[in-house]
Amino acid sequence: MKVLFAFNGPIEKDSSGNYLGNELNDTLVDRYKFFGDHVTFLIRAREVSPEDTLRLKRFRSENFSVVEVPEFNTFSLFIKNKGKIDKLVRKTVAEHDVIIARLPSYVGRKTAQYAKEMGKPYFVEAVGCAWDALWNHSWRGSIMAAIGLMQMKQVLRDAPFALYVTNEFLQRRYPSSGVQVAVSDVVHRELSDEILAKRLEKIRNRKPGEPIVLGTLAAIYVAYKGQDYVIKAVAKLKALGVPVKYLIAGRGDKTRMQTYINKLGLQNEVEIVGQINHDKVFDYLDNIDMYVQPSKQEGLPRAVVEAMSRACPSFGARTGGIPELVSPEWVFEKGDINGIVRIVKNVTNEQLESEAKRSFEEAKKYNVDILNKRRNDFFEAFKNSYTRPNEFY
Repeated sequence: MKVLFAFNGPIEKDSSGNYLGNELNDTLVDRYKFFGDHVTFLIRAREVSPEDTLRLKRFRSENFSVVEVPEFNTFSLFIKNKGKIDKLVRKTVAEHDVIIARLPSYVGRKTAQYAKEMGKPYFVEAVGCAWDALWNHSWRGSIMAAIGLMQMKQVLRDAPFALYVTNEFLQRRYPSSGVQVAVSDVVHRELSDEILAKRLEKIRNRKPGEPIVLGTLAAIYVAYKGQDYVIKAVAKLKALGVPVKYLIAGRGDKTRMQTYINKLGLQNEVEIVGQINHDKVFDYLDNIDMYVQPSKQEGLPRAVVEAMSRACPSFGARTGGIPELVSPEWVFEKGDINGIVRIVKNVTNEQLESEAKRSFEEAKKYNVDILNKRRNDFFEAFKNSYTRPNEFY
């Protein structure tokens, strides 16, 4: 059986043509081999610099291949290549036996459409919101947001099986009439109580007047991650005499953001620490006092769960699955600078301790064994639907 996974991506590759990734990786390939002995990714691909390859893992799975989709990351390229893409997607779906379509993505949507037309067994993974993705992309994207919303609603409504990464948000916005499961793609191993003990000790050792250290771990080259809102909040907090430090971690060109920081005179309060290797992420999280996710679009953000797994008090915007993770009192509206100021200005050590404990307990729900069991039960039901249809139905 040949398995097809379809998504916009992109997947990355080096100058020798080796495929690389972090979130897209061998673990995902091995997971989909539950359905067959060969896995194909239908996806855009882009070559990265030798420097960038250092932060990525090379795909080494056997019986794995990639069908590269022509680039369409601009409006003009989409118009130019749409016909080629649709033809390629249809051909690739016809050549595979089991189909997995990840949304929101144009490639995933067309793949689900053709799989349904051809009577191929397929399921849909909902990992984000089409409306949010388009609305916050560009002025052209905002024009297309309503169409994207309706199209994703249609795909999920028709999907015989649907896997959501949120517990509530995506299910409410994109309901499915098929078999459903909520399984985050954010997982961790068993959490040690020592993590919480160290966090509580850190909080109790905070001295009066010591700056509270905020952190965000997200790409800095895309505006929708919202770090600019926190930077503006830091400027307001500074004016109010509230000592604060903001450490921005993430990959991408920092020129625009650094220029903005300099313009506001926040060189001492805001630092762009840049890309952090995955084995150093926990060190970064352990050294901040509060994690903030100010995004304008999300599914269920990995970084928030990782922060909570380090017992780091976390707050964020009312976006995607963020309100499912953090305390209601620590949710602010998208782009609400005053909301960020309010939370940071009024926080006490007692609140930090309480949120550290709550965050740590919440993170336990994303234990790898719990989520793997839930996912595997869903996979088994999907597989039975086409290998033993009489028994399934």
